[in-house]
Amino acid sequence: MTDAACPLTLAMNFTEDLRATAVLADGQRRAVSVFPAYGALAGGCCPKPRAKDRGPGGTTPPARAPAWVALGMAICLGAMALALRRPP
Repeated sequence: MTDAACPLTLAMNFTEDLRATAVLADGQRRAVSVFPAYGALAGGCCPKPRAKDRGPGGTTPPARAPAWVALGMAICLGAMALALRRPP
């Protein structure tokens, strides 16, 4: 989290009629200016958080992250084993 307003690039094409709204932690809504960010991508200026809206400094990993990593590695190893067993 940053203590200042910052730009956020959106994965969509910019058009002049785009509208964006930021929802703060306390439920307030603020209009966000949308601008062409990088090439055809759209960007928005996120508002500066208020002092009471700041959360803890660190982030916590997802609860089952090691299990998902292990599953991904098992799938990759299984695919590699199947690819090596096939005759040319």
